[in-house]
Amino acid sequence: MAGQNDLLESLMSHGIDMRSRTVYLDDDIDSRVARKFIRGLRFLDKTDGKITMILNTGGGDVSSGFAIYGAIKNCRNEVHVEVFGCASSMGSIIMQAADKRFMDSTAKIMIHYGEIGMVSDHCKNVEKTLEENKRENEWMENLFIKIIKMKRPKFTKKRFKEEILFDRYINANEALKLGLVDEILNP
Repeated sequence: MAGQNDLLESLMSHGIDMRSRTVYLDDDIDSRVARKFIRGLRFLDKTDGKITMILNTGGGDVSSGFAIYGAIKNCRNEVHVEVFGCASSMGSIIMQAADKRFMDSTAKIMIHYGEIGMVSDHCKNVEKTLEENKRENEWMENLFIKIIKMKRPKFTKKRFKEEILFDRYINANEALKLGLVDEILNP
């Protein structure tokens, strides 16, 4: 029994709860966090049953976030996300990969355009970096517009772009009205 408890404790330290088939993403997103999360998700996806993801993140690295998004989309099992606290920046995108999305009534989503850190490089490399940032932002716009239009068909891309010029915080009720979540926990 001690060996089994040690294994369960070890898995929990890696953000995996085998008993409830839950994986946690509760840190700023970087390659280390993405690697740990994806390994945990893949571990749970090897067996049958719904996987729950608990999400509370301030966002982070775009490439690592896209890796997490892709890993969720490619799960053979159904993935449910539950947002507690905040799903900011890449977190708001990652949560959209889940089959079902839930938010605690006190949680919020923050959507904005991706940032580019201080750039000191050859001007051609800076131009390429800006082009890539524009592509990522357009992908993000299209993702959210597609989701929002399912619930609000007259919602325009122009309106979305205007609303996220600056950090846009969305509470659980508004997220439900926009179709960014499927259900509010503890309404």
